[in-house]
Amino acid sequence: MHLHGARAGTAARFLLLPLATLLVAGCAVGPNTGPAVVREGGSPGIPTTSAKKAGFPVLSGVRADLPWQACPPAMVAQYGIRPGAQVRVECATMVNRADPNVGGGEAVTVPLVRVRLAATPTDAVPVVAVTGTDLPAGQLALALADGPGGQALLAKHPVVAVEQRGVVDIDCMTRADRTAIADNGMSGPGTSARARVNRLAAAARSASDSCTDTLDENVLAFTYALAATDVEALRRKWDVDRIALLGIGTGAQVALSYAAQYSDRVGRLMLDTPTPFTGSAKDRATIRVRGVEDALAVFTRRCATNPACRGPVDDPGYVLRSVLGKARAGSLTGLSDAGVVDAVTTTVGLATSPDELAALVGALAAADRGNTDDLASIVRRTAALQTPDGILVSRCNNVTGTVGLNEIETLTGDWTKQYPMVGQTMAIGLARCTGWGTTSPAAAPAGFIVPPLVFGASADPVNGSDPTVLNRLFTDARTQPATVTWDGVGYSVVAHSDCAAGILADFIAARAAGTTRTHACPAG
Repeated sequence: MHLHGARAGTAARFLLLPLATLLVAGCAVGPNTGPAVVREGGSPGIPTTSAKKAGFPVLSGVRADLPWQACPPAMVAQYGIRPGAQVRVECATMVNRADPNVGGGEAVTVPLVRVRLAATPTDAVPVVAVTGTDLPAGQLALALADGPGGQALLAKHPVVAVEQRGVVDIDCMTRADRTAIADNGMSGPGTSARARVNRLAAAARSASDSCTDTLDENVLAFTYALAATDVEALRRKWDVDRIALLGIGTGAQVALSYAAQYSDRVGRLMLDTPTPFTGSAKDRATIRVRGVEDALAVFTRRCATNPACRGPVDDPGYVLRSVLGKARAGSLTGLSDAGVVDAVTTTVGLATSPDELAALVGALAAADRGNTDDLASIVRRTAALQTPDGILVSRCNNVTGTVGLNEIETLTGDWTKQYPMVGQTMAIGLARCTGWGTTSPAAAPAGFIVPPLVFGASADPVNGSDPTVLNRLFTDARTQPATVTWDGVGYSVVAHSDCAAGILADFIAARAAGTTRTHACPAG
């Protein structure tokens, strides 16, 4: 094991291994829902790739598998999702070069989680799922296994979730910096936006220095483009010619990076509630804040008309706005607005039943009355999964064009007015990558052997996903994707919708139903 010097008070447990130890081993590691419109890329007069023209490459089951082991109960418990007894949840790890494009060097460990049913065919083509830095890939795998869409998919294909490299094993920040970043600068005197931005920026600079010291030359190894090489390492381990790759949320950036680097190895490419592939930090954040605000508004409106969701609460929207306002003012002891926003968006994004949403609404209502116990529990569980050091390292390593502190202050005022629920929180959060270098835009795919299949939700509370942001990429690649619109509120259409999951399975099998240009799936 090779560890680079961490600062005092920082336990550097990020695993960097000499390349001589590149092994694969078993390991204990480690979402019904609103209208979507997905417009096709391309334009009249531009030649496009098509399934008929290109053909669908044949996919096969794995020839040489990893040594999968049952995941420990603690891992499953930390995600707060317990799939039914018919679901098999297994774990493994892979080791890959930190940067396969550079000779020698060190390596990173990559956790994987596989979910399948007892009845899933043993020779079925696996679906490789990547989530980027939105949520742990293992958590999404369990959400898939627990949701109606995932159940439909797992009946035909196992899903192998590849964790974003470094997310689970990087430990490079001091406790104080970690706290300040997690609560968006709320910890300290004064709750004004300016005071919070300054505290957050100071913690971010300190974290950047500390993580650079800890990770040394490997600090830049945690990008979506290099995460794509982990997917390729898995394909080689399996000894298959091509894979079926599902990129969810920011995982779409990993999947598209894979398609750019290994175009002849992509048998099927599916993009589920994708985020933009290119764009400055400000442009990406603007898309997200608008979409998340809209998604939460859709959620609260629909919840208000469903007694199973709202329970005894007459107006979930009023309660949510009230709690967020109190959190921003610092009047909810121990809870920041950033923590509450993450807890709400994640819960709404992954929920597959009204009961889960009713529990969230009940916790919000109790907090609004002064009892924060239930909401604090949800916040703690979410924070444990969304604020590890590795998440910050990876997110900041993928920033193109940082936002200056003066501009953040301006955006804070503007977004507070435009997006009253989450605008201020998300504007302040732009300071989390202060002090980190920016990366060059990743190379986009020049074309696709098979046009991708794109899933879009009417309301995505995690990323505010708007699949039309990929239109330019598809136009430049001279392709038109098949699209699936889902009239639901949630993160990952495939997890929530058995209709969408069926289309995905048809797409993998190259059946006509999966290659039709456009589809629409209902919320239920």
